[in-house]
This record gives sequence, structure tokens and C-alpha cells, in this order.
Amino acid sequence: MGHYSNSCPRFQQHLLAYEHGEEMCDEQPPMEEGQIMEEESEYISAKDVLGECLVTCRLCLTPKPEEHWLRHNIFTCRCSINGKICKLIIDSGSCENVISQDAAQRLNLNVEAYPTPYKLGWLNHDNDVWVTKRCLVSFSIGEKYKDKVWCDLVPMDACHILLGRPWQYDRGIVHDGKANTYTFYKDKRKLVLVPSKGDNSKLNQEKRVSCLSRQEFEQELLGTDLIFALITSPMVMDHEEPDIKTLPSHVKRVVEEYRDVFPDELPPGLPPMREIQHQIDLMPEANLPNKAHYRMSPKEHEELRRQVEELLEKGYIRESCPCAVPALLVPKKDGSWRMCVDSRAINRITIKYRFPIPRLDDMLDQLSGATIFSKIDLKSGYHQIRVRQGDEWRTAFKTREGLFEWMVMPFGLSNAPSTFVRVMNQVLRPFIGRSVVVYFDDILICSKDEEAHLQHLMEVLDTLRKERLYATLKNVY
Repeated sequence: MGHYSNSCPRFQQHLLAYEHGEEMCDEQPPMEEGQIMEEESEYISAKDVLGECLVTCRLCLTPKPEEHWLRHNIFTCRCSINGKICKLIIDSGSCENVISQDAAQRLNLNVEAYPTPYKLGWLNHDNDVWVTKRCLVSFSIGEKYKDKVWCDLVPMDACHILLGRPWQYDRGIVHDGKANTYTFYKDKRKLVLVPSKGDNSKLNQEKRVSCLSRQEFEQELLGTDLIFALITSPMVMDHEEPDIKTLPSHVKRVVEEYRDVFPDELPPGLPPMREIQHQIDLMPEANLPNKAHYRMSPKEHEELRRQVEELLEKGYIRESCPCAVPALLVPKKDGSWRMCVDSRAINRITIKYRFPIPRLDDMLDQLSGATIFSKIDLKSGYHQIRVRQGDEWRTAFKTREGLFEWMVMPFGLSNAPSTFVRVMNQVLRPFIGRSVVVYFDDILICSKDEEAHLQHLMEVLDTLRKERLYATLKNVY
């Protein structure tokens, strides 16, 4: 390293050896029976316990070694016991192999009485622990190292299993103090256990949340005059509608009065033709798409046909004949299917229109000082907006049964989010920034007191009723 071959200072030595008939090679001498090659070392780390990585990143630079964290770190890694991932520590200062009592119970290990019970002393001999039970633990680190050790049961929470001097003596362990690795031979293979960055590293310490036991909590109560308690209550999830019986009395009256604004399903028929409709302007001289429909299983075809017939009955779509893009089904979280239209081909030739989307930071600033909130979501909000007359054929999609076009605004079209925000801003313009925050189909009514909140809620519901917009009352905070 550091010079060219023609100026190698050892060139004459190589030449002299060649002239005397000595063969220069890097081959190793033949191995004797039972001998283990040093080059066959297999490095085992805790990452092997978690399985294979699906995405691998390669950096084409020589990384600088960062081993400073090893100076204050004991050997910790993950191991597998009965198919469960456990924390393992190797400590040469422990005179026995031990396992946590709680871990042995959770792992359903066979525990037996210790032949000769003894006291296990730690740093402080005043807190000796009696060891009366033991168990045979079968563990593995990665796929290359599997072993069985006898461990004594002790109450500890530092780890699940701790390997001490008995394991190191039986396996003939060689410890590298700087790299903090443990090298040994098993089944004529050289294995090297590599540590992981544990919680003992001073450079990687994280704040932990500690919980008091009931006895400790009672002791804390005796030593203080004032205590603050945070009491949680079950809240309604966003996908669930609150029970009217659980609502406050004043909100319950409003919900009953505006029952027509909160229907279980959207009424059949098309929504009214408002001032703002979804328009689709295509680029001049663009080729109209004509994509083939997707291949589906018979079960998927039947589900798609059912949803198309349902939309036909509601009047949201009608049969069409010009350009078309394919339709497909995507699964929902609840196991049902959602019909989607692959509108990428028509979106590529659509002229894009810009409209500002609300910023979440600005919306959160508007909630300053409010103490009462009501959350309302539009029910199938996109389907409550009409497509501009004359543009319906541009939304045509294809199925095995034929071509259909949308009469209401579907998902997946260019400019659809902008159209929706424009409609919401126009309908709720008198309240936005004063008592209402709107983000697409989410309407949040915020007030400082109950009387004002009730008034704001009724004003918003009157507007929705006037515009024939149907919603769902999600929650009242």
C-alpha cells in the first residue's frame, strides 16, 4: 500500500525466492481432522433474531467506525425463547446463569426445585436473594446459534435471561473487551456474538415513563397536600356515530330538530345543481383514452356489478359510450370492497386548476380560546357535488357489463379536491374563521361557552339544510 508494483521495496525478495524455486502462494496448509479454520467465523448479532430485511440500503462510502458507545455498554442482545423475543445480557461478573421469574412464567418453562438452595448476593450483601428453583432454557440467537443452559430463577427486571460465568466456562468463551464480542466454537464452527446498542449506553439513553404501584401511590398521597389526577373516559371513534342518549341535553334537542340533515343514507336522486360544479376541461387535440377493463375473478366481477347497479339506482351514474377508463375494486379495512376508477389516463390530458388547500397550522391557530367543539362530517361528500353539464362523458369508466359515466363528482379525478374545497368555502363562508374550521369534508364548530356553541351549531345546520348537504354528527367535546 502506498507505492506502485515496479517500485515495491520487497520486489527483490520476491524475485530471489522465485529464482531459488520457492513457490509464493497464499494457500493455507492442509487441515487436520477436527481442525477448525479461523476464516470460518460467523458473526451473530441481534438483528438476525428479527428475520430478514425486505429493503436493504447500500452506501458506497467507507463508513467511519463509531465504537465510542461500547465504552459504557455491557453486552446486550435479543434472543428467542419458545418463539418469543427476549432480552439477553452476558455478564462475566455473575457467578450463575439466571432467568427472570416473570419471564419463566410467561414463557411456560418447566421449573424444578433447586437441589441445593443458596443465597445470591449482588452489590449489596444486605439484599441477598434466595435461589430455590431452576429451569433448562432453550434459546437461540439468530439462525446459527442454538443452545440450552440451566438458569436459576431470580426476581429481576434488567433483562429476561443473564448468562454468567458458568456459560462462559462451559463454552470456552473468549471476550474482546474493546469490541465487546464473545467468540467461541460450537459444532466445529467459530461463532462471534456481536452486541447491540442497549439502554446502558450513555449516548443512547431515553426517557422512560415510570408507573407507581398502588402501595407507592398511597405513600405519595400521605406526603403531599395537593394532587392532580388525569381521568380518562371512553371516546367515540371517528368512524362511529355517537349515541344520542350520551349527548348533552341541549345538543340532543338540536340533533332531533335537524334529523333530516343527519340521514342514515343519502336520499336517492341527484344533488341540486349548485353554483359550483366539477368541470373537466381537456387539453386541445388530446387523444381520448380507451382502456380495457381489468381482469377480475368471478367473485370480484359480481361485487363490481352489484355496486354499479346500486349507483345506477341512486342516479349517480348512467350508461355512456365515448372514451373510457377501467374500474377496479380495492379492499377496505373492514373486509368489504370499494369501487375505484383508474382515472390516470384522463387526468393526464386534463387542464389543472389551482385552488388553495387549507393549512393545518393556520386552522389550529383559529381554535385558540375555544373550549367546546362539535365535529360534523359530510356523508359521501364528493357524491353531493354535481359534474358540470356536458362534462359527464369525460368521466366514463368501463366494466365487463359496459360503459358508465358519472353524474356526481367521483374520487380520483384531477381538480376534484379543489372543487370540493371551493364548495365548502362558499357554503360556510359566513362562519369560517369565526366559529367554524373546515378541512375538506370535516367541519369543526368551536365555541367558548355552551350558549354560543348551541347558536353556532344551529346556524351551521340551517345552512346545510338550505344547501341540501347531508352530514354525520361525529362527536361533541
